[in-house]
Amino acid sequence: MFRSARHAGAAMNTVPEDFADRRVVVVDDNRNFQQVMRVMLRSFGFRRIDVIAEADHFLGHLEHHHVDFAFVDLVMTGTGGSRQAGLSLIRAVRRSPVVVNRAMPMVLVTGHASRGVIVASVEAGADHVLAKPVSPHTVLGCLKALKGSERSYGRGADGYFGPDIAEARQRLERRLRLSEGRRPEAPHATSLPAPAAGSGRPYPVPGFNVPVRDESSHFLD
Repeated sequence: MFRSARHAGAAMNTVPEDFADRRVVVVDDNRNFQQVMRVMLRSFGFRRIDVIAEADHFLGHLEHHHVDFAFVDLVMTGTGGSRQAGLSLIRAVRRSPVVVNRAMPMVLVTGHASRGVIVASVEAGADHVLAKPVSPHTVLGCLKALKGSERSYGRGADGYFGPDIAEARQRLERRLRLSEGRRPEAPHATSLPAPAAGSGRPYPVPGFNVPVRDESSHFLD
């Protein structure tokens, strides 16, 4: 992690993206990481930055505010937190009918980016994964992918609305095969249907662009 929030801001020298009117939420109970993310996001042009330290406050916040991006830590130890709190929160958001922006991209942030965590994040409905320690380059690259890539979300019978899980599994499997020197299998039909007619345009959703290695590796952009 960065030595200080000041170091984080100084490390980013770029023209701000068009993020001034976008709301971003950082869900993490580590004060140093909260401050690093605040400084970093401000340097990208964000002016509406919410920081939530308690896992059980996140869903309520989304029920009252239109949030454009969310960075969710995997491990939180406060009220409502656990070693898998981030995955539980993402699962809950993807199935909540009262979240204001159900097409909100969610990024799982973790210092434990094993293959198992990556697979679990796909199943939970995360759009992207970032491994700690983060850098301005990887965070900004992630945001650009979230903002610029077009891919329709899928719906599930249990109320799920989010990235097409079957499609995400296929992309992850292709990366696994490529990282292991195996030939990727041909794509096949996904199991989740596309959004129902009249649900609007395709939403900006990135792919999982983290290299997959082994259980002990970090998965970085």
